[in-house]
Amino acid sequence: MWARTAILVGVLAVVAAGCDGSSSKPSGHAPPVAHSSTSRPPFFVAPWGRDSNRGTMRRPFRTLGRALRKLRAGDTLYVRGGSYRERIKLRVAPGSPDAGVLVSNFRRERPVVRGQLWLGEPSYWTIHGIDVTWAAGNTDEPMTRIYGGTGWKLTGAEIWGARSTSGLHVDDGPRDNLGSWAVEGNCIHDTHPTNGENQDHNIYVDDMSSSPNPRGVIARNLLFNAVNGRGIKLGPGDDTGGAFNVDVRFNTIFNDSQNIGVSRDSSGVRIYRNVLVKAKEANVYGFELNGRGNRVRDNVGADAPDFLVNIGGRRPLADGGGNRRARRIAFDSISCRGLRSGLTGYGAYG
Repeated sequence: MWARTAILVGVLAVVAAGCDGSSSKPSGHAPPVAHSSTSRPPFFVAPWGRDSNRGTMRRPFRTLGRALRKLRAGDTLYVRGGSYRERIKLRVAPGSPDAGVLVSNFRRERPVVRGQLWLGEPSYWTIHGIDVTWAAGNTDEPMTRIYGGTGWKLTGAEIWGARSTSGLHVDDGPRDNLGSWAVEGNCIHDTHPTNGENQDHNIYVDDMSSSPNPRGVIARNLLFNAVNGRGIKLGPGDDTGGAFNVDVRFNTIFNDSQNIGVSRDSSGVRIYRNVLVKAKEANVYGFELNGRGNRVRDNVGADAPDFLVNIGGRRPLADGGGNRRARRIAFDSISCRGLRSGLTGYGAYG
């Protein structure tokens, strides 16, 4: 259950709610319609199944890893509710523009991977409603990672409790082939302090400078409580390279060291229409930024020493205008069904 307590954050009054992982999905994100281009019936996986089964609704697979290995272009996999105690690290078979792959929770059921979920090169995959949380024995690696591939989307998930560098990590992978991608409508929160200062993030978009044409969207997510890092980190902290052509829009981000950070050679990053509240250092932070075309415009921020700060670098983040600093923004709760501020046209509910 959500534990409800009243807190006062500077001049920001909110009602906070902690999470033990028992909440429902963020509202407003129904499972997508199954792809219709396959001649094979959908596969199923369930905690009560067996991996020797055929993966039908009545005889589902037992492990998500086994089910994911089965998928080919045009396939659909429905994941039944319950816990999947797995550390999945797979390079999967790609879909195609006219035969995508859908991996989705079944109806309103809630599957939770307790461990790790890494998917490599999931071209034209939609991954919907698959939650991920930390498990004892995980190493200090990203809890969820998607690398390489094009045309993929992660949506409708809750990812929480990482005790590592990131809850979700996106990068170009060993074959430098990241294309278009989207992280939309998720709730990612409570990445716990584990590493050095400012090193534990909710979303970490790493170097993609070797991929030929990367382009990403991070939109309509609820992100909170990365107190030793960023809600969204774009680009590496101590090396060359960066995130390229990423739109960060209509997110609600709360209680981080920096709510959004952009670093190094990151280029073409556009940050707009976000609600950014409670940051220890700044709502938006440029660090040793040398890339081109990075712009911050039309956001609302509150409860931070500064809205926009640039440290070092030859080409700082540009203030594109329209950014507003509010004296006070009140949320209904800090939870995957909360963070509603009543602001029109901004944030995840905008």
